[in-house]
Formats: sequence, C-alpha cells, structure tokens
Amino acid sequence: MTAALLGFLALLRALECPGPGARRWVLYALTVPLMGWSHLVVLTVLVSAGTVFLDRSPTKMVVLLPDLPVPSRPDRRCRTDGRPDEEFVLTAASQRAPRKDQVRNRRRLLDVARKAFAEQGPDLSIEAVARAAGVGATTFYRHFPTKDDLVLQLLEDLAGGAREVAEEAAAVPDGWEAFRTVLVRGCALDEEGLRLFDALCRTSAQAAERGQLIAISLIAPVVERARGSGRLRQGVTAEDVAALMRMADSASTPRQREIAHEVMLAGLRVPAA
Repeated sequence: MTAALLGFLALLRALECPGPGARRWVLYALTVPLMGWSHLVVLTVLVSAGTVFLDRSPTKMVVLLPDLPVPSRPDRRCRTDGRPDEEFVLTAASQRAPRKDQVRNRRRLLDVARKAFAEQGPDLSIEAVARAAGVGATTFYRHFPTKDDLVLQLLEDLAGGAREVAEEAAAVPDGWEAFRTVLVRGCALDEEGLRLFDALCRTSAQAAERGQLIAISLIAPVVERARGSGRLRQGVTAEDVAALMRMADSASTPRQREIAHEVMLAGLRVPAA
C-alpha cells in the first residue's frame, strides 16, 4: 500500500518536472514496488537530488552527476530535455566533401557510360553500365537515382568544351568578335561526341530540354552583345544561331565547315552603310 502511494506521488511529481527530472520520477514510480524499505529510502533521496538515473532494467541503478546544461554545438542536435541524442548527431561525413572513392566511382561511371552509350547506344541498361564500371547497382543508384539523372549529367559533361569557349568569348572586348568565337568554335565536340549528344537528347523530353537549355545558355550572351553592337541582324535569336551551328558542324570536311561558317557570318551581319 505504501509503495503504491509513493509510486502515485512520484507520478504526480513527474508531471511537475519537465525534461530529465520527469523521467527520473517516472522510473522511480515503476521501481518502488520492487525494492525493500532500506533500498527505497536511499533511492528516494538520490532521485530527489537528481543523482540517480535508472536504465531499462528496474534492478540496476547508474549514478550520474546532477543534470547540467549541455553547451550548444553546431554539429549536434539535442532532444527537448537538453541532452544530446545520438540518433540526431550529425555525422562529420555528412558535412564534409565527398570522399575520394565516391568522386572516383562517380567519375568512372560517367566515363564508362559515355563510352558504352557511344558504342552501343543510349538504350543500354544501367545494370550493364554499372557492371562495366566494376561497381554494384547500389553504388550506381547512390550517384544516379535514375537513368535520366545519368543522361543529364553526361550532357553537362559533353558541354564542357563549349563552356570553355563561351568563357573565352566573354573576355573578348568586341561584341561581334565574341559572337564569331562562339559560332565558329562553340561546337567543341568531335563527330562522335556530337552524335552522342544528339542521341542522349532524344532519350526523353527532359533530356531534350536540357540539351536545348545548355546550347541557349552558351549562345544567348554573345547574341545579345552582337545585337547590342548593331552588327547582328534584328530578329536573329539564340535558337537560330544554335541551329546554324549544328548545320555547319555537319559538314564533311574541315574546309567545308570553314566555308559554312564564313557564309553564315556574312549573312547574319548587318551590311556596312
């Protein structure tokens, strides 16, 4: 009877004590019926002082220091009772840059996929790509959750050379010469790379849109500069220039490509007064 009363009073006390204090009194209430009088007196004193914490086993006590405020740390989260919870500790790995092996695996997947798609077409399964790269499917999906994600990243990689040309053109003071730089040298891929870029753009509507956005983002700045200089015909858009560039790069020989570029530039330029 006395133990039951003490347990009831402990539960009432728990309602008044937020955080870890409440937990101590709840555990005390559950433990009271299992202990003798001598142990009960000692336990009551210790729980009241805040120096005892009972774990899940009602017969085991662990003596702790009284509750102290936990200093805030940027890399940790705390429960509502102020104590750090291991389930919410942010691991250092989640805040660091990707490990070298992760970067290496991602790069290998992209290189293998580029070669495999160029040789066998973009319909090749992702399992085949992972197998050729020497990694498991889990590793593949960790880097590229879907095949579309892989295709989109390959398009970005293939556009790397064109981006370098666009950056070079941005540093050219003359607007028309910057435009000429991109039109003549913007398709920095070889024939195999151009075929792969086209094939990847046809794999999905999302890929087609990404390919178009890549081209326009590189061409539009020099189109605006050339138009602003008054030397590009009005009405010519970045989309028009992108189509012309693809036509020129489909020429059979470098000489034919050079002639195509010169003819296009002559037609796009506003005649001198």
